[in-house]
Amino acid sequence: MKYFTTASILLALVAHVSAHAMVNPALGVKGAPQRGDTQRPNNNNPCGNVNIALKLDSSKATPVRADGTVKVQMINFNGGKDGSRQVAVQVSANGSGKNLKNAVVKKNGNPNPSGTGSDDIVFALAAGTKCTGGKSGNLCLVSLKTTSGFGGCTVVSQGSPAPGSAPVKNNGQGQNQQNGLNQNGLGQAPKPQNGGQQGQKNNNGQQQNQANGNNGKSNQNTTVNAGKGKGKQSGNGQGARKDYRYKNGQKKQGRR
Repeated sequence: MKYFTTASILLALVAHVSAHAMVNPALGVKGAPQRGDTQRPNNNNPCGNVNIALKLDSSKATPVRADGTVKVQMINFNGGKDGSRQVAVQVSANGSGKNLKNAVVKKNGNPNPSGTGSDDIVFALAAGTKCTGGKSGNLCLVSLKTTSGFGGCTVVSQGSPAPGSAPVKNNGQGQNQQNGLNQNGLGQAPKPQNGGQQGQKNNNGQQQNQANGNNGKSNQNTTVNAGKGKGKQSGNGQGARKDYRYKNGQKKQGRR
């Protein structure tokens, strides 16, 4: 048992040491892959020893182009056939690594490069393929394996995320902004405040003052008229006394 365990570890180390090619972008790898990131895909583990379920959503996804094709890179770390950049491509539509279907390779890499480097790999998803994997509901898992048995997986996105799958961001901020617009009167006319009522009160006061002024004016006129009336009465009284002094145009003697 101990011998078997040791042998398994050695084989795993040899696989990584002799790793010669890897896809870019790669499942579970940040940035460009390095020699130690290379996997040996097989039927049971199409992505080697990478945890598919754990890495699918966090890995960089390459979008399917308008013509239905996908372009990725194949990077080799050794020259010759062991560093082959020629690949076979399989696709898991639900992103689980199961039910793999062959993709159509449109442009392949060099099977026997003289040194290290990279080739563009262009492939098309099989007709009718619909990517449904990941939290977004639009991811496919793609396994690429070189003619020398190396490679790994990459993630592909197809179309827009499924409705309701992508989280909505900044709801509170958007709502606050909308409320702010309404409060500032940009999106909604401001409601009239007490100014209109106050203005009405002022108008009422003005009318009242005018009424008071008119009343005062009337009172003044009445006073003037009253004075005039008294003056006339006084004059009439004097005229009456004068009539008593004179009779037939002659002044009575001894009376004043």
